[in-house]
Amino acid sequence: MVNHAESNKEHVNAKIDFLTLASTEWTHIGKFADLLLYADIAQQAFSSESTTTLHLAIPALETLHQAWSSCAEWPKYSHFTPALHATAQKLNEYYEKTTDSPAYVMSMLLDPTGKMLYFKKNWPKDLQDEVLACAEQVFEARYLELGQAASMSQPSLVKKGKASRFKKLICKVQSSDEDDNDETVVTHMDPSRPWYAVFKSYVDAVEMKPLLGMSIIKWWGIWPSMLQ
Repeated sequence: MVNHAESNKEHVNAKIDFLTLASTEWTHIGKFADLLLYADIAQQAFSSESTTTLHLAIPALETLHQAWSSCAEWPKYSHFTPALHATAQKLNEYYEKTTDSPAYVMSMLLDPTGKMLYFKKNWPKDLQDEVLACAEQVFEARYLELGQAASMSQPSLVKKGKASRFKKLICKVQSSDEDDNDETVVTHMDPSRPWYAVFKSYVDAVEMKPLLGMSIIKWWGIWPSMLQ
C-alpha cells in the first residue's frame, strides 16, 4: 500500500489538498463544537454511577432546548439554524414523553433539596398545580397499597382503636399537643384523605436536607423516623 501511494504521490497529494479545510471551515467547526458543548453539559448533568439523577432529566432537557433554540436565532450560528431547529424539535419529542410517566416529576419532588422549587421558578401556576395533583395521586395510591399489604400480612396485629404508625405520623404533623398518645383521633383530618397531612408536611417543610454526603435514597430511609 505504501509503495502504491508512493508511486501515485501526485494524485495522493491532490486528494490531501482537496481535503484540507479552509480557515472559514475551521471557524464553522469551532462553532459546531461550541453547540455540542451544550449537549455534553446536559448529558453529564444527569449521568452518574453513584447517585440518583432522574430528577435532573427535565431540567436538563429544558435547559438544552432553550439553549439550542436561542442559538438558532443568533447570526453567529446562522449556518446551523436548520439543524438547530431540527434538534430542538427532536428534544421536544423526548420531552413530551416525560408526561407518559409520573416518575420524572415525582423524582424531582422526592429530592428534599428541591421539591417544588424548580417548578415554582420555571413553570406557570397551572402546571405547578398539575404537578401537585399528580403527586397526590401517586402518594395516595402508595398509601392505599401499603395499607392493604399491611392488613393482609399482619391481620392479628391490627387492634381496634389503636392508631397505626402512619396515623401517628399524621398526629405528629397536625398537632403540637404533647399529650397526644396512641388513642388520639385527629378530628379535623379529612377522613377521605388520611395521607394528606404527611404529604403536605413534606412538600411544605423548608429545612429538610440530607447531611453532606448522604444520598437521597438513604435520606428517605430515615425521614419517617424524623417525624416521630
